[in-house]
Amino acid sequence: MSSLTIIGRGPSWIECPFFSPELWGSMTCLVTEGLRDKPYTKVFGFDNINNPGLSEALAIAKERNIPVLSTYEYATEPYPLVPIVKEFRVSYFKNTISYMLALAIYLKYPNFRIDGVDQGPSWFLQQSKPYVTFWLGVATGRGIEWSMGRGSLPWTYRLGQDKLPEAFLVREG
Repeated sequence: MSSLTIIGRGPSWIECPFFSPELWGSMTCLVTEGLRDKPYTKVFGFDNINNPGLSEALAIAKERNIPVLSTYEYATEPYPLVPIVKEFRVSYFKNTISYMLALAIYLKYPNFRIDGVDQGPSWFLQQSKPYVTFWLGVATGRGIEWSMGRGSLPWTYRLGQDKLPEAFLVREG
């Protein structure tokens, strides 16, 4: 059993067994149908306060007494960015999941599971994939066991069966 589950709001979250003692999610999980009622032990946000849905997510976190980690002022627990950057000697973050993975490694969780971290097929999501896989590599290098749901981080698209990811599409003018 994993000691921690990190969940995103990609469609594969549905496969998550939700059995870990700790469940970390992004702020957007609190406003996503099907995910909003899960037993989060921490939620993370790295978006500007004006981001749509953030005010509602903050109100839900406050009502449910869920700690909010962030580098922004709305955090109830500041994200330890400086100690993490000093520990790993790198600042390689883009999406919320990359921050969550770095913290799990920094806190020396012996194992974790990720679900709903689909990172595609849109280019907006695909561009974060290197950051997620970087931190998974750091975890592997430090001997941390991790697993993921079947739909998380799909790398291949079956030519002729799946649409190509947006990054590879050539638009004709």
